[in-house]
Amino acid sequence: MPSEGRVLVIDDQPANVKIIAKRLSVLGYEVLTATNGMDGIRLARESVPDVILLDIMMPEMDGYEVIKRLKQETETSGIPIALLTSLDGTEDKVRGLDAGADDFLTKPVNQIELVARIRSLTKLKRLQEEIRKAGDLTPPLPEDAGKGKTEDKKIIFIVEDDEMMLAQFKRILDNTGEYRTLIAKNASDALDVLHKTLPDIILLDIMLPDMDGIELLKKIRENHSTSDVPVIIISAIADIETKVKGIEAGADDYLIKPVDRFEMLARIRANLRKAEAQRRLKSNLEATARQAITDPLTGLYNRQYLKNALEREIARARRYKRPFSMLILDIDHFKDVNDTFGHLAGDGVLRETAGILKDGVRASDVAARYGGEEFVVVLTDTDIRGAVAAA
Repeated sequence: MPSEGRVLVIDDQPANVKIIAKRLSVLGYEVLTATNGMDGIRLARESVPDVILLDIMMPEMDGYEVIKRLKQETETSGIPIALLTSLDGTEDKVRGLDAGADDFLTKPVNQIELVARIRSLTKLKRLQEEIRKAGDLTPPLPEDAGKGKTEDKKIIFIVEDDEMMLAQFKRILDNTGEYRTLIAKNASDALDVLHKTLPDIILLDIMLPDMDGIELLKKIRENHSTSDVPVIIISAIADIETKVKGIEAGADDYLIKPVDRFEMLARIRANLRKAEAQRRLKSNLEATARQAITDPLTGLYNRQYLKNALEREIARARRYKRPFSMLILDIDHFKDVNDTFGHLAGDGVLRETAGILKDGVRASDVAARYGGEEFVVVLTDTDIRGAVAAA
């Protein structure tokens, strides 16, 4: 039976390690254990687990130092880390999240919550790995690539019907000078705001007057434009069932009322950091996908894409009895251009020709560079007369 994932547990209390390892093993996880920071770092390097459960208070090297070292190394920097902390450990949570931890679990660890968080973090790790396989083939994107500029204030969207809570959250966020806040007091208004503006993160109360917050969360995840926006659910109910329900519906994190100011800011920073890393990975994937089908000099489709497009068009023509045509072009005396004016001038001619082809074909057509100075245009739904006219 295939493993559900590989989990590394780092805790200096053997009893804690044994309990967690047993619970996860029964559910199909491969569990590695370490009782000190140095052994944990070594195992993380050697096995590259899907998730690390890390105790904060350990002799010789505490959890903060372990996080710091793991995040500094390329092979371990992307492993999600969940901190194991005490009941009153707000300071521990804040410091750990700022250091680079992705989540925390409060001791004694509840089995249902443990499994829910492990599944969520494992899913995140595997998604990142899939994206990274493609993204690693391209140079890193600049820090300000993509949506907005790095100096822009991040947009925090607060969905909360309690006036006092809303004012408190807004005051805390506005006082940082780092964020711009949007607010909604019910689900209907929230959906209207999301239709017009894409926030960087959403703080979502689960008790709303017109719709259950979990239902609103599901709608947010079903919408393509908002599916990747981090959502932190906020609840006055501290029971495990509510937390798990939120996680399974797609929440990235949760806060329990009354909300601690430092913890809220730390969780927002941690989730924004993860979202930015995810965005850059996806951007790299898209760039890699474009490179795989594009001729780098002309920007037209390349020969491999042309081959695949022709196979699809032939199959379509046979099935639906619809015509298509193909134009094959080359540049006369192109060698003379290179010999007389140099290869840079020849490259300019190729790019100019490609530009003419791009401007002259329909969106449904395929213009490709076949090789050298040869080009091919596939004209969909075009008979011989249409092809002559296009030529």
